[in-house]
Amino acid sequence: MIHRLIRGITVTEDTLAVDFIKENKFDAAGILGSDHTFDWFQKELLIPSREIIGRTSYTKYAEAGSREIFERARDKKHQILSTYKAPAIDAHRLDEMKNILTDYALRKGEKIPEFIFN
Repeated sequence: MIHRLIRGITVTEDTLAVDFIKENKFDAAGILGSDHTFDWFQKELLIPSREIIGRTSYTKYAEAGSREIFERARDKKHQILSTYKAPAIDAHRLDEMKNILTDYALRKGEKIPEFIFN
């Protein structure tokens, strides 16, 4: 979410949709339900998943253990990381990457520790 805030507000003819709003000014449901609104909503507004943000009543929140959003996010992070499987990199590409990194380090007068490549 912080990345979205740092990026700021994009003001263009497309984001403002002035012509579209003028054409549909008496049809708020049409504006809100339009493909244009939906597309920009997805780009501009990030809503964390329900399991993190917890959009339930206070009673259900209390019954579920009153876990704060940071706890739920941390648990989700651990779940994602524990089940993540790195994509396979073929040996040729891996050798190319090692060579590029080693060459760069040598030009900078550095040496790559062996554990990096193991």
